[in-house]
Amino acid sequence: MTSESMPISDGPGLAGSTAEIPRTKGGLRRFPGAIFASPVGFAACFFMLIGSWAYWQSGSVGSILPYLNGQRIFVHPLEMAFGRKPPEENINLSTVVTNRSARTLTLLGAQRQCSCVSTDVFPIVIKPGASRQITFSAHLPGKEGPFEQRIALFTDHAEAPQFEVRVLGAVAC
Repeated sequence: MTSESMPISDGPGLAGSTAEIPRTKGGLRRFPGAIFASPVGFAACFFMLIGSWAYWQSGSVGSILPYLNGQRIFVHPLEMAFGRKPPEENINLSTVVTNRSARTLTLLGAQRQCSCVSTDVFPIVIKPGASRQITFSAHLPGKEGPFEQRIALFTDHAEAPQFEVRVLGAVAC
């Protein structure tokens, strides 16, 4: 790479100044920071732009691919873990449902495996672009051991008519 001095006259106060501008082997001028000068630089900028847009639309890095594949209803976390708790304790856990679709989402109800888990009052309306925290309460059993409950939530949305969340943990003294 060679360089040459050339006058700079593109701005106020710069007329008559000189600067070193590097040249490539073919004699083309190469400006520092010209990321679009190569196909690799252009591709990198293109994918960063697409990734930024997808992050803005989906709300998290883990939701980018599902969003690009057409998913518009997101639930995070799908598994709510409470660790180890003593028997007969009441716990509260929550998950967030995000509606990235163009229409209002209504959570119609829930189906639980046992009556030891309760949820918010339904129906729950989530406007387009909004999120809503859903709280689950569980009364842990009196005996020690693993605790796992599955809860199916039903919606009025054709793309996601139902989704399942799990409550996980251990009952121990």
